[in-house]
Amino acid sequence: MHRLPRWMYWITTDTTRMVACAAGESHTVLLSASWHVFTVGDGTRGKLGHGNERSQLTPRRMEALMGLKIASVATGHNHTLLITETGLLYGCGANSHGQLGMGDRVDRLSPVRLRHADFVGGVAAAAADHEPERRTVDLQERILGPLPGIRGRFLPAAEEDRPFAQPTEQQLAAAVRVREEVLGIRRTHNDDEFRLRMGLSDAKKRGSKVVQVCGGRAHTVILTDVGRVYMCGHSNCGQLGQGHTRSLQAVTAVPTLVNLSCVQVAAGDDHSVMLTTLGHVYVCGANAVGQLGDGTLESCWAPMCVQPVVGRDDLLTKSKQQLEVLQAHPMFGVLAEQVFAAGASTFAVATGGERVFVCGSGAYGHPYDRNPTTFAGILRLKLDKREQKKTMVMGSTVRMLRPDEQGFQDLVRQMVLYSLYNEKVLAHIIKATLDEVMRHPGFVTLYAKLLERCMHLCLECTVFAFRRVVLLAVEDRGVTLLQAQDEALRRRLLQRMGWARYQQQQREAGGVGGAGQMTYFGAVTDKESYNDFVLFREDCKSLQGFLRVLQVHDVLLEGDIRDLAAGMPGSQHSIGIVDSEQAQKKLTFFRSLARWRSPGECAADEAMRAATAAGRGVSGGGRKAAHNTNTKTAVVRQQGLTQDQPLPIRASEEAAWEFSGTTGWEAYSLPEDVVPEEGPGWGAYMDRQQREAAFRSPVAVLRDGVQDAHGTQHSG
Repeated sequence: MHRLPRWMYWITTDTTRMVACAAGESHTVLLSASWHVFTVGDGTRGKLGHGNERSQLTPRRMEALMGLKIASVATGHNHTLLITETGLLYGCGANSHGQLGMGDRVDRLSPVRLRHADFVGGVAAAAADHEPERRTVDLQERILGPLPGIRGRFLPAAEEDRPFAQPTEQQLAAAVRVREEVLGIRRTHNDDEFRLRMGLSDAKKRGSKVVQVCGGRAHTVILTDVGRVYMCGHSNCGQLGQGHTRSLQAVTAVPTLVNLSCVQVAAGDDHSVMLTTLGHVYVCGANAVGQLGDGTLESCWAPMCVQPVVGRDDLLTKSKQQLEVLQAHPMFGVLAEQVFAAGASTFAVATGGERVFVCGSGAYGHPYDRNPTTFAGILRLKLDKREQKKTMVMGSTVRMLRPDEQGFQDLVRQMVLYSLYNEKVLAHIIKATLDEVMRHPGFVTLYAKLLERCMHLCLECTVFAFRRVVLLAVEDRGVTLLQAQDEALRRRLLQRMGWARYQQQQREAGGVGGAGQMTYFGAVTDKESYNDFVLFREDCKSLQGFLRVLQVHDVLLEGDIRDLAAGMPGSQHSIGIVDSEQAQKKLTFFRSLARWRSPGECAADEAMRAATAAGRGVSGGGRKAAHNTNTKTAVVRQQGLTQDQPLPIRASEEAAWEFSGTTGWEAYSLPEDVVPEEGPGWGAYMDRQQREAAFRSPVAVLRDGVQDAHGTQHSG
């Protein structure tokens, strides 16, 4: 095992400049610039193509392919695939499920050709049909004279097992024409030769060249130059796209893609991916971890398009909710230019190369999985069949909520019928609720009331655990919004700077944010960026309104809101943040999210809480708080302070309150007789106020001889 890359070095008489490579489960295939193929690794089942099952510790040239120009190589788990320059396809190795397309399940220790009637070279003749072989023998006899027996060959018997040693019928026919012209033999041209001399098209059907091939765990995906897709091998999950799960031992075209032209194919372990000329991505096969990208975990036996397409018929037949679900898909309206698949993951590169969409397994990492939220971990927990049914029923219940009292009561009864719900099921229910809140922010009261009923009637866990799941769900949604903001900002920055400058700027910045772009402030420059900002703002408002209603209905307590305003400091995501800018960004976001009252109301509550706490801690008269709410200029006066604590009630005071972080804001507020200048005048004034504030503390100073809440005596 090598933990760092090492130079692969071996001694050979051939050129070792490599132009392509492919790796299977335990073997590697290399292609040199001189069209030679080298294999190394585990040799069981003949996947190295050397005629035996011996493993190779250093790359060894595949001698059976000498004389052929190999254009590309590919591998499955235990089989090797090779394409020649003329478009012929060869394979060797495991064939237990027919992945070599030979019509049987016998492993091949040396390369054999994968045939189909549509391919160059056609299909092999049947055992009982000796007519093609008789034509070949006749051509041989016309060149070299009679050969002994119907099985006569140019080559000795020792080389008969070489799969590419015998010349083709076309090669023999060309040799016969040359020999007869040299000898002056004149003969009547057949129909094909006559059409060729007249410049007409060939009467025979032209075979398609194989241009790309991919291997999965035990299946093979083939693409020809006319855009047709063919498959063979294992189909336990429908990865062959035939509409069933029966394995195919012969190369077979995908029927549903006959009228589509594909430009690229890819294969995962048990799923297949196809890209059409229109930029649409089609997938089929296993979907246990969401590798098909359709939002479900159900396997698909026939190719389906990943990008939702809304046509005229859909507008007439589908409901508004169904159309909204389609339009909410991340790849709605996106065209792809490249596709890749590996294991249980699928990758699609959007046109222009600026975005990459990925779905499926994240077992070995994802950029956002470096620091996942606790809620995301709960969603990944496996559900049993009963929990899956509860999740499905409650998901539909949440989506069916409408402002109708009778309908609401019916849905509540249905929710109670399927209770009780543990934390895993609650996580999926709350996720579905937040999704609907983003789609229908006007129904937040309904969703909050539903969660309130669930908290009182349907919990299998404690109320504390329920509130914890709600808070973790809100944190996860907030982190998702911040990530979407980062993606939008990086995309705009990339479009403006280009790849070279953007990458240089990323290296200099040393982070993923780049250029200190923390928010949309200063990044809204056109209609597209403004639309991104509006979408982000509306989502934040929807989430904030939902939080407010949850507190009103006592689903969340005041302490929960304070934890949220502090950025959930004890959560897994907060602990895992290593970038100070990202930490500050999260703190600022959740502080704003948890504050739906005006700054004046918040300051009044803080002052009242401080006065109450001080009154309990001082003996005798202590401190008393008086809050004058009858006048517009309400002032909180606390006995024992050298100055009053006014509340921000004007726009300028609101700005000062925001600027100071709620502590000593009055030091930054404008006096009554001062009017800020337009343009930079306000900034200059605030800078001067800041400099002056550095020499005086905005914290109130206690008078001499007055004790604080802890009983400490102060003196001037």
